[in-house]
Amino acid sequence: ADAFVRYRGLLRPATMIARQTRNAELTELLTRFNRDIHGQLRALLLQRSEFITRPDAVVAIDVTLLMISSAMREVLLYGEPVSRLAPAQRHFMDELTEAAVRYLSC
Repeated sequence: ADAFVRYRGLLRPATMIARQTRNAELTELLTRFNRDIHGQLRALLLQRSEFITRPDAVVAIDVTLLMISSAMREVLLYGEPVSRLAPAQRHFMDELTEAAVRYLSC
């Protein structure tokens, strides 16, 4: 979340370009970046798989990562002025964490 806010000026246009381009090199770079970052988080969560009660832990983790990253992108990169959540970044992240924990353990 801190990186989303700190690098908002770069990430906001980069995400728009990434969604509109068909440049294979850029697509590969972004795919590799997401695979690496999400892979690290996935590995950490899998180490705690005894707490994940969803039927398919790997799918549940992927859904969780998608929920969190898309919510952060929408609120922290594109949220103002329409989102009340952006200025309350720490509270927003606490709520996302709570949602993720409840989803994974329900």
